[in-house]
Amino acid sequence: MPYRSPVDGIVLEKAAVRGMRFSSGDTLFRIADLSKVWVIAEVFEQDLASIKPGQTARMTFNAMPGRSFDGTVSFIYPTLMADSRTAKVRIEMTNPENALKPNLYATVAIDTA
Repeated sequence: MPYRSPVDGIVLEKAAVRGMRFSSGDTLFRIADLSKVWVIAEVFEQDLASIKPGQTARMTFNAMPGRSFDGTVSFIYPTLMADSRTAKVRIEMTNPENALKPNLYATVAIDTA
C-alpha cells in the first residue's frame, strides 16, 4: 500500500523495509528539505560584540575546494560554551543544487564592517 509523504525533501534515514509492520507514530523515514540550510559557527567570546543578526557571512567547505557560499546571521545563541569560550551563531543560507550536506565542516567569515 503506497503511503505518500506530506512534504517534499531528501530521505535522510529509511527505517521501513518491505513486509514490515508499523503502528501509528512509528518513524518510517526521516525527510529533510535541504534547499535552505543552517551553518552553526562557533565565535570566540571576544568577537561576540561585533556579531549581529542580519550580517552577511561567507562560508567555504573542505568538501568543495574553490567554492564559497553566502549566508546571513539569523540567530546568536544566548549561552557560552565554558570549555571553548565560544558562542554558537546560526547562519542561514540557500543550498544551490543541494550541494551542501548535513554535518560538513565550514570555515566562516562574518562581515562585521
